[in-house]
Amino acid sequence: MAKTRDNSGYGSGVIAEESAGIEIRSDDPTLSEGLVWYNTTANTLKVARNVAAWSSGGDTGTDVKENTCGGTQTAAFNAGGDSGSVTNTTKEYNGASWGSGGNLATSQFGGSGSGTLAAGLSSGGHNGSSHHNVTQEYNGTSWSSGGNLSANRSAAGGAGTQTATFCCGGHNGSSYLNTTEEYDGSNWSSGGNMPDSKLGFSGGGTLTAGIQGGGDTGSVAATSAEYNGTAWTAGNTINTARSAIGAGGTQTSYFIAAGSTGSVSAVTESYDGTNWTTEASCGTARTQTNGCGADATAGLITCGENASATKISTTEEFTAAVTARTVTDS
Repeated sequence: MAKTRDNSGYGSGVIAEESAGIEIRSDDPTLSEGLVWYNTTANTLKVARNVAAWSSGGDTGTDVKENTCGGTQTAAFNAGGDSGSVTNTTKEYNGASWGSGGNLATSQFGGSGSGTLAAGLSSGGHNGSSHHNVTQEYNGTSWSSGGNLSANRSAAGGAGTQTATFCCGGHNGSSYLNTTEEYDGSNWSSGGNMPDSKLGFSGGGTLTAGIQGGGDTGSVAATSAEYNGTAWTAGNTINTARSAIGAGGTQTSYFIAAGSTGSVSAVTESYDGTNWTTEASCGTARTQTNGCGADATAGLITCGENASATKISTTEEFTAAVTARTVTDS
């Protein structure tokens, strides 16, 4: 395609040919992040940008913190938690509203959630008197007992499927943990140790391609790490150190949101497998929340505790999409 050498003969505001490598066209192209073009019909220079935003989702109807969450933005479970007392209730989400599901076999809060609505997993937690090693499996209707973790732990991170998941870190009642366990649907076995001992973070990804960021090592942490099913490798630090976060996604498309920096936070960040990017903040600053999502373009966080130390029942949905944006001089 020809390049513009001299535009002096054209009318004001008109570009007739490709200039400086920018495509000249009468419509908008198929969008991809970073694409720049000139639309002659709209007489505007445009760029394709990934734009993220939060919106209100369905209310769970139960004020609770330290809940266990798994699934996707349109098919999620929310189980257990601290409502003033330890609870065993489960709620199911369809992308618009929460309905009642089957009760946990063991009441708990601070469990690590993974899997899907129809094949979920809750690992470890606190039963109201002590940290425990109980694993519970969900089939979309009822919970049943799975194989016990080797170590008692709560506020751990985990991700994967009901038959291939990891659970790492957390607290056993006397110390922070850096150990990882791997589940095959029946039994837990030892995995690689994390680079640091911490609690209050959420895992993402799969057993062989896991991710975690943030947490509490005795103070709020900015560390992240990736798992290959055998060993953890330190990743880039998150932009805002914090713990007690909600999160979801994959090793290359992951988000973390809210939590505590020492103060209750609404900060959101996404991860592309290399870099952490600060995104739009969630609407309600909250801590001791939980979240889930298929990737960093479609996730949710639900429940937790707000800046007034009040337990809440609200849900927020995180959505990101590549959209056409007009370039202006302001």
